[in-house]
Amino acid sequence: MKTFGIISIILGAISAIGAISAGHNPSGPIFWIILGIVLIVRANAKKSANIEENKKGNQK
Repeated sequence: MKTFGIISIILGAISAIGAISAGHNPSGPIFWIILGIVLIVRANAKKSANIEENKKGNQK
């Protein structure tokens, strides 16, 4: 999920720059940038939740 998020942000940013420079509506590329950010945040939250679970399991 994190890899697709990074790819989505990069392609969205490049598309947004192209859309803005050509005078087109950048709402489509902005959607991909936001989607990439959400995927990265969710992947990091899932990773930290797994680390916390492992810490609690090791303490018992």
